[in-house]
Formats: sequence, C-alpha cells, structure tokens
Amino acid sequence: MLTRTMKLRLDDLLRAAGLGGGGAIWGLGLARLAAEAGFQPSFYGSPTIVTGVAVVGAVAAITLQLRPRRSPRSLDPASSKFYLFFFVLVALPLPYVTGVVAHPLAGCVLVIGGAALALLVVWENRPRWVPPFVLGISTLALYLRTLLPSVGVADTFEFQVVVPRLAIAHPTGYPLYVLLGKLFTLLPLGDVAWRVNLASAVFATAAVLVLYLLLLRPTIFRQPQDACPRSIPIRWLSAFLAALTFAFSSTFWSQAVIAEVYTLHNLFVAVILWFLLDPFPFNLSRLSPARRWQAIFFLMGLSLTNHLPVALLLPAVALALLWDRPRLRLREWAIAGGAFCVGLSVYLFIPLRWPAINDGEWMTLRGFLFYVTGGQFHAALQLDGWRDPARWLIVWRLLGQPGGWIGLALVAVGLGRLTLHQRRTLALTGVTFLAFAAYGLTYHVPDVAVFLLPAHLILAVWMGCGASYLTGLIGLLFSSTPARMKRSPSGRKRPRLAEIAARLRPFAGGGISLLVCAVFGFHCLS
Repeated sequence: MLTRTMKLRLDDLLRAAGLGGGGAIWGLGLARLAAEAGFQPSFYGSPTIVTGVAVVGAVAAITLQLRPRRSPRSLDPASSKFYLFFFVLVALPLPYVTGVVAHPLAGCVLVIGGAALALLVVWENRPRWVPPFVLGISTLALYLRTLLPSVGVADTFEFQVVVPRLAIAHPTGYPLYVLLGKLFTLLPLGDVAWRVNLASAVFATAAVLVLYLLLLRPTIFRQPQDACPRSIPIRWLSAFLAALTFAFSSTFWSQAVIAEVYTLHNLFVAVILWFLLDPFPFNLSRLSPARRWQAIFFLMGLSLTNHLPVALLLPAVALALLWDRPRLRLREWAIAGGAFCVGLSVYLFIPLRWPAINDGEWMTLRGFLFYVTGGQFHAALQLDGWRDPARWLIVWRLLGQPGGWIGLALVAVGLGRLTLHQRRTLALTGVTFLAFAAYGLTYHVPDVAVFLLPAHLILAVWMGCGASYLTGLIGLLFSSTPARMKRSPSGRKRPRLAEIAARLRPFAGGGISLLVCAVFGFHCLS
C-alpha cells in the first residue's frame, strides 16, 4: 500500500512538472510573439525577463488545474489523460519557441490557439456552441488582421473593379461571386477594394466552420469502444485542430485575404459534402431523402455559377446515388432537376448584363457557351499530363503542404479507420480527392495550388478522422477506471493490450510530462 501511494505521489509530481513545463513553453511563445510583433522587444532579449515570463506561465498553468471542481461531469484530477491533453495543448507554441515555425503569424496561431484550447478543455459544462464560436472568431480575426488593405494585382484587381460595378469578370464570368461581393461593397467599412477582399475572408471562415461541423458527424467520427467519457475533449478537439490546420494552410490563407473565388468555391464543396455524407439512418440534416437530394442538386447548380471545377464533385454525387438508391417519385426527381436549373440560372446574369457594358451589343448563344465554359483556357487542360513525373512531384509537394509529414501520417490512420468502419464515407471522399488531384495533374497553369484546395479539404477530413481515432485510443490508454477495461459487458476478457495499458496508466502521464519538461529544459540551455 505504501509503495502504491509513493508511486501515485511521484506520478502527481511528474504531471505537475509537465503542466508547469507546458505553461512555461506557452509563456516563452508569448514572449517571442510580443518581441517580434514589436509590442515589447525586450521580452525576448533579456534572460531575466524571459525566465520570469516562463515562470509566470508555469504557475498559471498549475493554478488553473488546481482550481476547485464542482461539476460531477468534470474531469478527474487524478486522471492522467486530463494532464496529457492539457499540457499538450498548452505546449502548442513549442515549434514556434524552438524556431521550427518562424513566421510571427504562425506563432500567433500556435500561442493563442494553445491558450484557447487549454481553456476550453478545463471549462466545465461548456455549451456545445463554444468551440465552433471560438474557431470562427479566431479564424476571422486573423484573416482580417492579414487582409489585403486595398487594391491588389491580377485577378484580384479585376474583381475589385468588376464587383462594385456589377460588370462581368473574365471567363467563366463568376456571376455568383460578383453578386455576393456586391453586397459586401454596400457595407460602411473601409474602401471598396477592402470590402471585396472582406467577402473572401467571410467565405473562408464559413468554409472552416462547415468543415468543423462535418468532422463531428457520425459518418466521419467514431471513437474506439470504451475510449473515454464524453467529458474528455476528443470529438470536438480533433475536429477543431483539423479545421484549424486547413484554415491556416498557406494556400487557403492566401486566398482568404484577397478578392478571389476560391474560398466561396471551397465553402460549396464543404456544404455539398455535408449533405452527401448524411445518409439514412443518420439524417442529421432532418430532411427527407427527397428534400436532401433536391438541396444537393440546387447547390450543385448554384456552385457552378461561382467556379466551374465544382463539377468535379459530380462523380461523388453519382456514386452516392448508386450507393443509396433513393426511392424518389418522378415528381420529386423533376423538382430536383428544376432546383438544379434554378441554381444554374444565375448564369443568366452574364447575357443580361452584357449589353450594358458592351455598347448595347447582345451576346450570342455560341459566345455565351464559350464564355461560361472557359473556352480560352481549354488548351491548358492536358489530359496526358499525368505521364510527366515532374508534375507528380509538384502535386505531391502541394498536397503535403497543409499538415506536413505529421498530417500525412494522420491521413493514413484516418484512411485505415474509414476502410474498416466507414466505407461509404471513404468512397465518396476518395472519389472527390482523386478527381481534384487528377485535375491538378492535367491542368497546366502557374497557380495550380489553388485548384487543389478541395483536395486539401478532403485531406483535412481524413486528418480529423485519424486524429479522433488516435485520441480515442489515448483516452482508452489513460482511462482512470482500469477495472472497466478488464472485462467486456459480455463477461469476456479484454485484449491483453488493455490489461497492459491498465498497469502502465499510473506512470504514463508522468513519463510524458517528464519528456515535455526535458524538451523545455534543453531549449533553455541551448
């Protein structure tokens, strides 16, 4: 009994050290951010001040954990998994502190994001709307902070001129983006060019939030059996981090701060996937099968009027139809077809507006079809481009850009999990990913990265699925009720791995905490 008590006390001390180390790392990240942003340059120039900031961060982290708990659903203070989640989240600025991530804006995301996630973890009885609210506000705030302040170049400049005048942009015309952008120009904020840029930031934020909600669906997320209590931040945390990774990937972020069509394009891709991945019996959208498919058809038609490559979702739509085989009546299919045409009717803006900006000359039907299909860009589409090895290297590098090797590892785990348990989700997301990746291989333009953004979105979905599964396993490993792991409800023994995890649980939290402290100490001495 005495030996067991000593082990637990040692484990508590190690966990407290880990919490202090995580808080100290966060303090160092804040000090560096304050210095590089110009608020307080001395914060990262004086060893005494740096040490003081680190100590304050450590004390704050430990104090926050030791506060009284009144809710019966709050986390057990003796649970190793609470400490694991807490100090990992607080230590998010570690790449920024050690110089692995050097850009101040990326450091701001890690520092502020680490603090926000840590606070969400320890917030008892947290309303469900809080994580998406924090995600949306923080994403939009950083987009606004980095928003192009005025006039841009190339297509951005064109949209800033076209949108306020309700003119017609270059092929394919992008009428939906022009009409929605016009609404933003009516806001009494900044100059007109800034308002058009603002539209992209809002569309990007909406796309990130839809991605977050998509990752919470049972068609994406499933915990390992008996993973951990609902109070452990597994489900929302994995979705939060995956959505944040997509939001601040360099390519998507670059399009969220300028007047361009790609953020609205990705918003449509995310919303259409939301409906496609919501089959019976889940039906979380609370729509009948007929209404759901009619909504999908309408969104497909409407999204085509913003950016034509959304047609690459058609294979996924066709596969979902074959997979679900919805029993709709002829009248319901006719309504779906009519909804598609209504969405597509936004293209009528181009021929109706054409005479006003072309000295009364009307657009011919042949000219209209050539314009809306981007006829002048057809030469850039080279179907034999997949034979070029250099093209494969370019696309591979761009696809690995958002999450790096860690993200690709999570993608592999997510694909394995979907293969075993969610084959419909795997098929629909896989077809979508392959379609956009193939488009990137065959469409030879300098800015091919922006055309791969929907593939980045699918990678974020797989990444979130892999992260949720791994965090579920971590919750199982660090469960504070090891006796529950020994036998299943049927009375049969659990696998040997569960018994080993139960025996190692008292030391696992402290060991990992000690590792974080070692990394922190190494940085201080270097």
